[in-house]
Amino acid sequence: MADAYTGARDYGAAAGGGAQWTASLPAASQQDTFAAVADKSVTLTGSPSGPSYSWALIDPAGDDQVALMGGGGGDPGDVAAHGGWTPDLPGNWVEECTVTVGSDVQVVTRTVQVGDDEGFVYLDLSTDGTATDPNNVLDAGSSSLGVTSTLVADTNHGSIDAGLDPYVRALNVQTYRPATARMLVTRVKIATPATTGPSAGACGIGCYVGTSATPASTEGYHCDFIINNLDQLRYRSSVERLGSATSGASAASGALVADMVVTFRGLAPEAPQSAVSQLMGSSSGLIIDESTAHAAGTWTDIFAGIYLSQENATPGAKVTWTGVKVGWKWA
Repeated sequence: MADAYTGARDYGAAAGGGAQWTASLPAASQQDTFAAVADKSVTLTGSPSGPSYSWALIDPAGDDQVALMGGGGGDPGDVAAHGGWTPDLPGNWVEECTVTVGSDVQVVTRTVQVGDDEGFVYLDLSTDGTATDPNNVLDAGSSSLGVTSTLVADTNHGSIDAGLDPYVRALNVQTYRPATARMLVTRVKIATPATTGPSAGACGIGCYVGTSATPASTEGYHCDFIINNLDQLRYRSSVERLGSATSGASAASGALVADMVVTFRGLAPEAPQSAVSQLMGSSSGLIIDESTAHAAGTWTDIFAGIYLSQENATPGAKVTWTGVKVGWKWA
């Protein structure tokens, strides 16, 4: 795991003042999402008599959020096990327990990394954020949603261009935005792209950023891959504002990664200034594009996630995308 955040505290080795006992916490862990962290216990060896415990929970910004512990909330108090907690920031969290036996004190720590080594936090597509799908583009019965998902596009029309009625799953990431952050990076990874396209038109999948999970014309951006009715997997050749879409000219192959960087003013009224896309196929290389068209709308909320479309009025065939992960980070 990467040490993505430093400077919060300097944790040295546990010291017991010559005590004939030791304290320990479980090994460090990593998780891709904001899922709850299960309760953990301090293990004591040497059978010390009458130990007492004091907990701290240091977040990536260096603040003590011990109130998140205790299961139902509140400081876990003088107990060997905290009651579990749910992170609300990406980065390295540190569980710290001070164990006191008589005059001997030992401080033990455990790091929980929230997000991957590049700082991306991933969505659980079954629970996180908000889903909109007015035309039932997603075949919910055939899809498998989670942190890693299989998305099946049904034979219903829904587009990211003029129709603005695709399937969208997006999280309001404004809630987690650091005060100085001006760039939002959204990532869609597809381990096994579709090999068979619709009977007519094209099926698109990729990054989504907007003022809500309901697309509105020019109020956000998308970048993506498509597979067409000739079963050709393509890069969408440009990053565009919602409501516009190109056909996709260059062939893509292999595992796919779409990254979209949206830059914000950082001033009121908030609005994106530009967007840059990076589309990578593991067997077909990288395409980079930029849109300098400002997005419209009121950006009180900022939603990041994924969209799935069937762009023809009668697509005629289902399309399956496997091993899909959707991540985001502020920078």
